[in-house]
Amino acid sequence: DVVAMLNRYYRIAEEVLSNHAAVKLNFTADEVMAPFDTARDAANAAIALRPAIDDLLSHSGLSAGIGLHTGPVIQGLIGSASVKSYNVIGDVVNTAKRIESATPGGAILVSADTRRELHTDFNFGQEQRIAAKGKEAGVAVYALIGPAAAGPGESQRG
Repeated sequence: DVVAMLNRYYRIAEEVLSNHAAVKLNFTADEVMAPFDTARDAANAAIALRPAIDDLLSHSGLSAGIGLHTGPVIQGLIGSASVKSYNVIGDVVNTAKRIESATPGGAILVSADTRRELHTDFNFGQEQRIAAKGKEAGVAVYALIGPAAAGPGESQRG
């Protein structure tokens, strides 16, 4: 039953994230990691993924949070002589993981760096601070609420 649920979860994540320009997908245990070229692509993917996984997981009394962080990563083949995989690593990946781990089920939290990149195109909640391993002062995060509503006569951004 657990494997069947994970496979459904991964199928949904793969479909949604691939449709939103994910550079790569990485499935580990019950987590999905997907780097994107832009914070906007990542935010739009998270917003699209949220209801799809909520619907799947809620039937089993489960939930998942989504964490986003922005910055440079190291990418390439990583591993030993006989076992290698294409992956991304670095402080940005670690920080995104810390944010995801602190995100309540059903929510999307973004770092201050990601919020700056998305500026006025999206709506955010108030600043929160989360404890994060390796970050003495913690990490400032914001709930990603959704695309900013377009004003009269304007096209919607996001």
